[in-house]
Order: sequence, then structure tokens, then C-alpha cells
Amino acid sequence: MAFFGGKARPKEAFTREAVSLLDRMPGVRRVERVGELTLRVTVGGETSPHVVLLHNRFVELAGLPDEERRARLAFSLRALLDDSSRPQTMVDASGMLMPSLRTLSYLAASVGPVDGVAGPMRPPASAKVAPMLVEVVALDREHSMTFVSSEDLDRWQASWAEVVAVARDNLRAAGTPLTASTDVPGAFTVIGPDAYQSAWLLVPGAVDHMATAVGLTGSTILAFVPTRDDLLFLDGSDPALTAAALAWSLERFQHSTRSVSPAAYVVDSSGFAPWQPDRPHPCFPASERARRVLHLTEYTLQKNGLEQIFERSGEDIFVGSVGLGERPDASTFTWAAWVEAVDAGLVPEADLVGMVGRDGASFLVRWEDAQRVAGAWMERDPILDPPRWRVAGWPPGDVVEALRRLAVDP
Repeated sequence: MAFFGGKARPKEAFTREAVSLLDRMPGVRRVERVGELTLRVTVGGETSPHVVLLHNRFVELAGLPDEERRARLAFSLRALLDDSSRPQTMVDASGMLMPSLRTLSYLAASVGPVDGVAGPMRPPASAKVAPMLVEVVALDREHSMTFVSSEDLDRWQASWAEVVAVARDNLRAAGTPLTASTDVPGAFTVIGPDAYQSAWLLVPGAVDHMATAVGLTGSTILAFVPTRDDLLFLDGSDPALTAAALAWSLERFQHSTRSVSPAAYVVDSSGFAPWQPDRPHPCFPASERARRVLHLTEYTLQKNGLEQIFERSGEDIFVGSVGLGERPDASTFTWAAWVEAVDAGLVPEADLVGMVGRDGASFLVRWEDAQRVAGAWMERDPILDPPRWRVAGWPPGDVVEALRRLAVDP
């Protein structure tokens, strides 16, 4: 196809095509590129630009014939930028509101880097509901899905709690179509509404009620939401079934453009929480791995975004990575490095901290010990989530020696 011809890489060519389409759209005043497959678009007399994320559209459209691809991309871009039908009152909005479960990285990407800093560009209003996960509220219109912002709440004179309550009621009213899972025999899956399957986890008691409806009573109910479009639940007292679900969830998470979490969540009438079985449980290694893969993924995406921001601003700040290690018993751990030679760094939270000297020699300490002994030389950034700690070289020698005495094997 012509789209993949020439010298431009596919993502570059797709981005150029989107820019070309936007430049010809009535009312579009300015189009700027702020990252790979990410644009900032100013429409009409608006003061807050739109962030246009092309990642999912690239995956969905890049393989289509040229004419069909351009037509569908143009339609999608027009829908994203059409705020003429954005509701002006809570009454107008109420029928469009739906809850949505997303990650911190999705929330950050929806704001995006602007002139070297993050936001504000109509960021979604949100609430953190679990490690790395947030609830947002979608404005679900015929041709587009956008998210309720703080500007919307102010304009509607509505509180976040009021909007969330209406959104969850709308999801309940949509019904709960269930079916036996073919991917994980013995489990059940929610098959609607489209694009909101995972959001059922946000409705207190909903999954618990579904479990009762299919005869799962008197047992621990586990739920899995590897992507936006998945919610699978099962009887958590069955280790073999749980192990199969954990494997399926991790696979789905790692191969989706709309990933949420590979971890298992325990649900009851009041809500949900991460499932953390005791070490003797046969699913302990797989469960811990899933939670740590989410941790690693979110920090990696955050690192990529921060590096783009610092490159644009010209700041020389080292953004540390999270690594994932495995022990002989198949249990896992995360680690991050505190490097003596780095004068300005951002250290992510991890199970272990690797103290790396100028000579390359290193040792590991538990995160809790690093905080307790050297916390005065680690300043938590007040904005970043997931959290990072600003460091400038190492602490004084006596503090490093105190840490060295606490060194552990992984």
C-alpha cells in the first residue's frame, strides 16, 4: 500500500496524514506535534487545546486501504474535535455519562506534554480507585467518547460525586449480559456494554451480584480486567481456575492497546481491592507477578513521557527505570537504582533500591530501609503519580555505610 511506501516510518506517515487532514478542517486554527502519535489542536476561539492521541487509531486503521483509512481517520478526528454538542448543563449531560476504568498512564497521556510541562489541556476529572487505576467519567455521544473535565463540573455546577453516581446508574440501567467464558472455562465474563465492560468493577456490589446470579455464593469472588473491554470473574477458592485466569489476564494485558491491569481483584458488596494471597497459596507467584507487571508497565510509560518533557524543556534529569526480577522459587521483585554519579534524578518506588557507586559497585536495600535511613536525601515529587523521589547524588558517607550494613540479596 502507498501508506507504507516511501521513506517515512508507518507511525510517522500516519501522524503526517492526521496533521494534513486536520489542517484542512474548518475551524482548526493550529495543529502541533507534541510526541509520537500525539497532537495538540486548537479549534476556533477556544483557549484550551485538544490533545489528540492517535495510538489506538494507528493500530485500528493503519492496515486499511488508503481511501478507507483516510475516510475513517477524518471521521474520527472530526468527532474528537466537535465540541459544539458538548452538554452545557448537568441535565443535558446526564444521559451521556458512563463510568470508565483507566490507568494513571492513560490519564497522563490524555493531558500530554505542552511546551515541556504537563497540562493543563482539559484533563479528565478523576479519582484513584486502586494502585495505578483511576475512575473517569465518559461523555458517550453517538460518534465519540470524551471525558468529563473539571471545566465541565464547574459549568454544570455539579460535584464529582454527583456525576459519578449518575454515570454508575446509567451503567446499571444498561443491564449485565453474562456468559460462560470460553477463554477460561469455569469462569464467567461480562459482554457489555461495549467499551465499558471493565467499568462494572467500579459499581459497588455489581460483580458480587452477578456472581450470586450464576450461583457463586459463599466464596471469594475474583475479578480480572486486563483491558478496557474485559471483565471476567470466578470462584477464587479454586486454585487451578485462578491460575488459568491469571495467565489469560497477563497475556491479554500485554497484547492490548487498551490495557488496564493483569492483576486479580477481590470483590464484595462494598467494592473491590487487589487480591493479595498469602505466600503458601499456589497462586502467590503468579498473583505477585501480575501486580508487579502493572507496576513496571505504569512506571515505564511514565518514564517515556517524562523523558519527552525534559528533552523539550532542555532539563538534564535522569528518570530512573523499574526492573523486574525473579527468584528461583518463581517469586518476583521490583528494583530501582539510586546512582551516585547522577546529580539530578527521579527514583521510582520499588521493592529494592540498588545503590550504584561511581566505580560501578552496587548493593541492594529494601525500599523501606532506604526511606528510613536516607529519607532526608530523597524528596518526593509533589505532582508525579506513580510517585518518584528526587535525588542529587548519594547521601553522606556515613549514611551510605548505614545502608550498606542493611544490604540484602534479592
